[in-house]
Order: sequence, then structure tokens, then C-alpha cells
Amino acid sequence: QISKMDHIYRGAEVTIISAAGEDEDFGLPGVSNRLRSPQLKARIGDTLFVSTLAHPACVIEASKWSTRGWTYQEAVLSRRRLVFTEEQVYFECNAMNCCESLHVPQIVINEVGSPQYRSSGLFSGSARVNLWDRDEPYRSFIEHATNFSWRTLTYESDALNAFLGVARSY
Repeated sequence: QISKMDHIYRGAEVTIISAAGEDEDFGLPGVSNRLRSPQLKARIGDTLFVSTLAHPACVIEASKWSTRGWTYQEAVLSRRRLVFTEEQVYFECNAMNCCESLHVPQIVINEVGSPQYRSSGLFSGSARVNLWDRDEPYRSFIEHATNFSWRTLTYESDALNAFLGVARSY
């Protein structure tokens, strides 16, 4: 199935990503026995101040997950991504993104032309380059190869298989 990961990620309704901990034994914070970091809050008089937490892009970019070669295809090829961090869950698809730290009505998130909630999310940046850049497909491919080359693999011999799904997209 390793050589078919592009088909698996593209066909999945949602890809569950664990961007918490150093390895697969860490679990999903808030789902397994591992608790999530608390969202800090303070009451001053009648006003409650609540932390919006760190931006998910910063947390995910700093995670071990974002350094691993095999996870690159997850980020680039998945249609929908549900990312568990130690603080919150983050969702992104090709049309929108949202996180738990801010309560925003679904109608606002899905509102056409609402740029603050459109998919300018974390996978739109360094990892999620447009696979089908009609103007410059070669440039887009080079960006993917460069982004992938910074990631680590336990076995260098896995490099081709770990990038195969992205390459096959072209």
C-alpha cells in the first residue's frame, strides 16, 4: 500500500494527523488518556479573558510530524485534515479552516469572501503548494521537491516511495 498512498489520501474523507509528541506512542491529546494543555483564562472583575492559544500553524510547523518525510504526502494530498496538537484540534480542507480556540459560527466560516476563515491555513503555505499550477507546473514541482528534501527519513531508501504520490500527481 506504500506505493498507493496518493490514492489513499485523496480518497479519504478525512486524514487524522497527530502533530503532538515525538512518536506514534504519544497518542491523540484529548482522545486518549493524554490530556490537552489547558486554555489559560483569567477573570478580572466581570470580564473573562481567554487565551486564543498559539496559532496552529506555529505549533504544527514546530512539531516532529512536520519534519518527517512520510508525513509530507498527508499534508499535500489529503482533501481534509484533522490535526491534533497538544492544545487543540485544527481542521482544514480546500475551502476553509477552523480551530477550537476561537468559537466562530459555522455560517461565518463558510461565508463566501470571508478571507479570515478561508483556506489560507497552514497547509496553504510551505507544505500545500498548488499541485496543478497551470502557469508554472515545473516551479510547483520544484517547490514540492525542495520542501520534501528538508524532511527526515529513518531509511534514505524510503525517499522515492515517500515522495511518489506527490510526483505521480504531476
